Order: sequence, then structure tokens, then C-alpha cells
Amino acid sequence: MTSLNDPYILDVTSKYSLPAIDAINTWYCHPDILFAQTNDLTTATKEPTVGQYDKIYITNLSDPHQFNQTFDREKVQEPVQFYTNILKDAEDNSVTILAIGFLTHLNNFYNSSKGPELIKSKVKELVVQGGSCNTTDNPHSAGFNLIYDLQSAQVLTKWPSPVTFLPGYTAKGVEVGRSALNTSTDSPIRFGKMLSVKINILLTARKYLVYNTVNYTEDYKFGSADLLATYYAAFGTSNLFTYGNKDGKGGLEFVKDNSSSVGPTEHDDSVWNDGLKPEHLQHYLI
Repeated sequence: MTSLNDPYILDVTSKYSLPAIDAINTWYCHPDILFAQTNDLTTATKEPTVGQYDKIYITNLSDPHQFNQTFDREKVQEPVQFYTNILKDAEDNSVTILAIGFLTHLNNFYNSSKGPELIKSKVKELVVQGGSCNTTDNPHSAGFNLIYDLQSAQVLTKWPSPVTFLPGYTAKGVEVGRSALNTSTDSPIRFGKMLSVKINILLTARKYLVYNTVNYTEDYKFGSADLLATYYAAFGTSNLFTYGNKDGKGGLEFVKDNSSSVGPTEHDDSVWNDGLKPEHLQHYLI
């Protein structure tokens, strides 16, 4: 699942998210990408951590009168069944899954009747943007993608194929996206830039990332992590990355915060345990 036309499985439940993504794909001449999303949709227009500026962007971007869209809602599949259909027809050990969002649907797929068998036989590698590792500049945080649904993220400790993590700190100092500002004025990316000029709202670092498409500032140091994880999933280490655990030892584990109530919470954390022996090889990128 790492070519330009590979399918998208959305963990975001907003009804606006899929048409917004499709508008971007269509503008960049990839209108035929398949989608999977839960049928239990919401009308949410922002993440809890971001703010009101999102609503203006996503509702306009998902409006077919403003941006061309090609997807058919009736053809959008349920995520677990979608994973099943994709993997059962794939060659053995041929599929790379890139997880740059929440792990809710991956966890649900793993817990389905055919999930573990299909993962073990068909999935070559799972690439995850998130996790933390034992380095001096690591913030020791599982990262937003894992913490948002920490219960589902526990699936990483038992995932039956190789896993590679790209922690947020790996992206520190990496700036991307300036060329997108040179696109034509009808671009959905430029639309975000124009909003930031027209609306007098103090931008947070996350908003600066989304609407100016420049993914590194002093306040938001890890903004390009999703893009770097995507690059690795498509091209491997290339000349950009090395494995932090070159010897292949260790793995990610979740540590329970003593003050937490029963079940995973935002107070819990993930750490890289050099002595851990997961069922399959795990790496982290630096």
C-alpha cells in the first residue's frame, strides 16, 4: 500500500474528511484512489487539539462546488473488510502498510477472524509514524497518533509481521512543502494559505503546519514526520535514514503510569526496551 494509487483507510470519522482528501487527490491527478471509512460518521470539523480554524478549511475543501471530487460514497468500504479484501488477493509477503494516523482500524482488523493469518502471510512490513526510542533528544512520548487511541495501539506489541517506527523527533529540523505554495490559486493547498492571510486568527503551530504547508518551525519541530514515514514506506532507508537499533534487538512496549486508572490513558507512555524480544523484528528510524 505504498504506490501513488494505493487505498486510503481513514480512522477519522468526520464526514468531511474523505471528500476533502479526495479533492486533494483529484487536483493532483489521482482521482481513482479507493477509500475505506467507518459508516458511523460524525459532523466533527476539527481535532480536539487544533481549534476553530479547521472548520473553515475542511468544510470548504469538502464542498464539491469549490473543489472537484470523484469518489462515490456508496463504494466506500468498511475498513476491516477492506483490509481483508486487499490482503487475501495479494502475493505472500508483498504488502507494506503505512500507518500515519490512529491505529483503531488496524487493531480491529488484527482482532478479526482472518486478521492475524493474513497479516503474517501477506504483510511484508508495517510502518508506523509514532513511538519513542532510547535516544538523548527523544521526548519520550508515544506521539499523538498512538496516544489518541492508546488501547488500539497496544496491537503493536503483538503484531505478527516486522514493524518499523518513525518517531516524531526523527523529523526535527526537516522542512518540507514550500514548493506547494507555488501551485496555482485553485489548488486546495494554496486555498489554506489564502485563508491564513484573510482571517485574523492567531495560528498555533499545528495550524501553521496545515495551512502554510511548511512543516518545521521552532514551535512545531516534528511536523514533517508523516511525510518522512511515507517516504520510507515507499523507498526504504535510501540515503536519508538509518536504523537506530541496527542489531535488530528490542521492541516498543507500553508503560503504565502508576497514577492512571484501569486501562490505557494519556498519562501512559511507550518506551523502547532493548531487552524485549517481540515475535517479529522491530526497528526505529533515526
